[in-house]
Amino acid sequence: MNITKKVESLVISNNKLKVVLTFAISKLLNIIYTGPLSFIKLKNFKKKFQINKNKVLVKTLLCGVCGSDRKIISFDYSVNSTAFPETKRYNQKETFLGHELVGEVYQIGKNVKNLKKGDRVILDSVNRHDHQLNNNIFGGWTNFFVRNENQLFKISKKLKFEQAILLEPLACSLNAVLEANIKKDKKNVLIVGSGIIGLGIYVFLKYFFNNLNITFLTKEEMPFTFLKKNKKINIIYNENIVEKTSKILKTDVKKFLLTKITSSGFDYIFECSGDKKILNRIIKICNFNSKIILNGMIMHKSKFDLTPLWIRNIKILSTNGYKNSYKFNKIPKTFKFIQSLILKRKINTEFIKVKKFNIKSWDLALKNKEKNIVKNALMF
Repeated sequence: MNITKKVESLVISNNKLKVVLTFAISKLLNIIYTGPLSFIKLKNFKKKFQINKNKVLVKTLLCGVCGSDRKIISFDYSVNSTAFPETKRYNQKETFLGHELVGEVYQIGKNVKNLKKGDRVILDSVNRHDHQLNNNIFGGWTNFFVRNENQLFKISKKLKFEQAILLEPLACSLNAVLEANIKKDKKNVLIVGSGIIGLGIYVFLKYFFNNLNITFLTKEEMPFTFLKKNKKINIIYNENIVEKTSKILKTDVKKFLLTKITSSGFDYIFECSGDKKILNRIIKICNFNSKIILNGMIMHKSKFDLTPLWIRNIKILSTNGYKNSYKFNKIPKTFKFIQSLILKRKINTEFIKVKKFNIKSWDLALKNKEKNIVKNALMF
């Protein structure tokens, strides 16, 4: 079955000249450049979609701007790092972003069994890579796209659109908390970064544990709605972190020449900022037998002092995305589990504020940095 639709899509050109011009202007002006010479444009065209067998045509309703999307459009990576060959971005003429989405089923293939027209769905982003087959390459920054039925998860219509687009990033946060395998005798936790992943980790730490001493390390001012509900939270605003850690954890500071390190430190550090210099900083505030969990996309080559790793037996764990189930933790379906927690009000996500922008104002969505807004989203 073929269906022709008018497509409105935010497209990134991989034309080398446009990429170089956008890169140069962005770095020169220290902005996300979206002007006439930019490699990112809103396009309108007709597209014939192939709805074969297990395929589903989805109409996008709302799609979030992920930190990974921002890294691509703001060139927050090293050209000589493995980011390029790993992502294989330049194997295509154009890149279509957007995966934190909620959509509505528009048409289904003849073998689709568990979805029908009008159902609301989100995208299973860890199972999205065969979307390049049959030229159905669009992402959530497009008003229509095609996926296999098994790449979509049907959600409850009781879930608000703003809540629905949080399911995917919250799944990444849940994965980090479960993979950390937190022990009962260790209680000092640091979350680096106050974006959606960091706040999501906080939500699940509070859900699973009631005895943790949680601290945030952030460059940005914490959302006011979060501070209002969590007045006793420890916050380090990205300066003098050794001294601030010493004060919070009531531990000494060891000094030699210009180097400082805490005598003890945090048992678990969730790195969610993607800051290329952050490892050198947090390695100095780790406890003995502690664990660093990397969640932020650090796509730069970096140098850091390895000494504390072997002296203090510090382990570094990297978590990417999420799993569709955690049978050991009795979570058979990840999205269903998180949706249930939200609808039953067992976790609080109200302080994770979403601001919606019409797709025609896409440039404002990419640049918006309002203090109390955690997630910007494109609306169709």
